[in-house]
Amino acid sequence: MLKELFQAIADQAIKASAPVKDAFDPTKFYVYRDNEGELKTLGSAVEFRRHSVNTIDDLAQFAKDHIDEVEMSSVFYNRNSITLFINDEDRRDRVTIELALSPQFTLMKELKGSAEQGEVIRALRSTLFGCFSPDLKLVESLRNLKWGDESTGESNLQRGKASIGSAIRRELNGLESIPEYIDFTVPVFSTKVEYKATIKCLLDPDEKNKRIILAPLPGQIDTALFEAEVEIGRRLALAMQTSEDGKGPCFLYHGSP
Repeated sequence: MLKELFQAIADQAIKASAPVKDAFDPTKFYVYRDNEGELKTLGSAVEFRRHSVNTIDDLAQFAKDHIDEVEMSSVFYNRNSITLFINDEDRRDRVTIELALSPQFTLMKELKGSAEQGEVIRALRSTLFGCFSPDLKLVESLRNLKWGDESTGESNLQRGKASIGSAIRRELNGLESIPEYIDFTVPVFSTKVEYKATIKCLLDPDEKNKRIILAPLPGQIDTALFEAEVEIGRRLALAMQTSEDGKGPCFLYHGSP
């Protein structure tokens, strides 16, 4: 009889030592040791919730709608995305705006070295259409550009007239109508955040190879991307304002979570 009594007490002790799930916060992890001395984990039954919106105003409204439910929210922004954590403490619920570079800006990044005359003209007529001043008549000037050789006894080192050997130079017809530098004003992002940047590019005919050099000046791409990020931060700060002193429901961070 004592044996059965001891067994009943032992069973009750085991049951009493087992964790009661309803007593735990399911959004957090707990570590406990079971009756056999083995470590177990409990919790995190609530899955991460991920939402997607299309504008900064939508994201700001999401934060304002939950301002009374959490102590503080946080927003991280960069050139790839904008992410709102509704509750900065557990960061379970997030709202994201995914950013993608526009075709025009992507082309600006890829411009390196030289290209065939026809390739440059096609890019100006398609991807970069409307991104430069029509007063330049750039496409027309490039179409009228002719390549030719002429034997002379002169040596000329001006733009477009480099001396080759002692008596041969390459001459470009129509060069005088082509500017040395072009300012392209292009959208940085394809959708969701409207922002344009001006990229200054070198435009120089490569007379030796009968190709055209079109490339951004050093630092132009990096500067444009950084300024785009700064503009995103400025717009977020304005959209998040909930009081006259400019305070909002979120911490703003320029970076990645």
